[in-house]
Amino acid sequence: MTASGHPFIDPVKTLLWIEPDEKFRAHVKTHLEQTGRFRLLANGDEATAHATLRANPRIDLILSDHRAILGNEAIASTALRMGIPIIIVTDTFSEAVRALRYYAMKIPVVKKPIAVEKILALIDHILNGRPLPASPVLAAWWGEES
Repeated sequence: MTASGHPFIDPVKTLLWIEPDEKFRAHVKTHLEQTGRFRLLANGDEATAHATLRANPRIDLILSDHRAILGNEAIASTALRMGIPIIIVTDTFSEAVRALRYYAMKIPVVKKPIAVEKILALIDHILNGRPLPASPVLAAWWGEES
């Protein structure tokens, strides 16, 4: 609460970034945090990420390698229960597609390598409703109709 009694709304969004590739994890974390709009909680493994998720109820979005989010159903179910959107970033697109269809999850998937600006555009689209730019992010959505 603010001094005036109004609820405090933090303009900086908190993202949980789950990525086993330390170099790529650091690259994306640095670039997104430099915008001043995001705070990233970066993790390299599923167990630590799930503990971070449970300990931080103010996470606004999860950005994750497909092996982490789909290899640990607890992360996905906790995120869905908390209403936290997920973006999957992967270098093995076909595996991610198969897993998403199997779990019938409506989650955007982006394929590595991807420019941080495109990840940012997708985050803005999901969190703020901003339209995607003319140069679209490689994203796929699956639902019951697939």
